[in-house]
Amino acid sequence: MLLRRPLKVIGLVGLVVPSLASAQAAPRGKGRSSTAVPSGASAGAASASSASDTAAVHAVVHAYAASLVGAPPNPDRTASLYARDGEMLPPGGPAVVGPDSVRALLAGFSKFVVEAAEMIPQSTTVMGSHAISWGDYTQRAVPPGQPAVNVGGRYVMELVKQADGRWLVRRLLVQPR
Repeated sequence: MLLRRPLKVIGLVGLVVPSLASAQAAPRGKGRSSTAVPSGASAGAASASSASDTAAVHAVVHAYAASLVGAPPNPDRTASLYARDGEMLPPGGPAVVGPDSVRALLAGFSKFVVEAAEMIPQSTTVMGSHAISWGDYTQRAVPPGQPAVNVGGRYVMELVKQADGRWLVRRLLVQPR
């Protein structure tokens, strides 16, 4: 029989805080990136474009973490980073689809305080208008009436480039440590 510690989803949307124990912070490291070159494109042109796209993807990853910090966190900031069909895939829970659903979920955590949050890309691959970023996350949060909890784990974020050039979250999955 599989036993699980009780988990409580907090303002990070998809980042999970074990309600009975703290997790250790994830190790820091340098991000890696790679790019798939579309057929018919030159590697040089793809490299210049992909470097700017990779930087833009990393900016979204960092903005996502920053959007979670607050007393309480602001669900509008986080929801604005999701594509219209974007999905948050919380561990052990159903998919939360679309910015409005993400906003509604996060609004339920208005009594939480997220003191710090960081997402550190370890590997990013850009393939035309799609990108995948893998990395580590850490968070320090204060649940209502409880002491602060430090959590960490791994994330994978799929992003899609919009017609206006913005990158938005298509899918976010996290794995707490």
